[in-house]
Amino acid sequence: MKSIAIIVSPDDIPELDETIIVSLSTPSDGASISPSHSSVSVMIEANDQVAGLVALAQDSRSAVVGEGERAEFTVVRTLSALGRVDVNWTITGNTDPTAEFTATTGTAVFMDVRRGRSGRGMRSPELWCIMCGWGGI
Repeated sequence: MKSIAIIVSPDDIPELDETIIVSLSTPSDGASISPSHSSVSVMIEANDQVAGLVALAQDSRSAVVGEGERAEFTVVRTLSALGRVDVNWTITGNTDPTAEFTATTGTAVFMDVRRGRSGRGMRSPELWCIMCGWGGI
């Protein structure tokens, strides 16, 4: 018995699950390969942040505003932009949000930006602004 070892090289390219086939071929000295046991299918699991990593931008992690003013927060999608990603946001706190804010929930939508779909590369960070108004603004 002999073993075949394959090593999957790590990379930072976001990828979905991949499948490869390892096949036996061309035995020497008149040996034959069993047709029913000549290959093996190997699934390489996606281990990258395939759809990206979504977070509030550094300058959007706190805000001080007065009544009647607008607060704006930026959500950033980094690492990858493979596929559409929807991120919900909600206002909570020690007051009734519906009495204080014009919008209390929403969704930031990041579109699939694979090359050829929007002309941008996969590694470009994508931004989305969340705006909340006070007092009917």
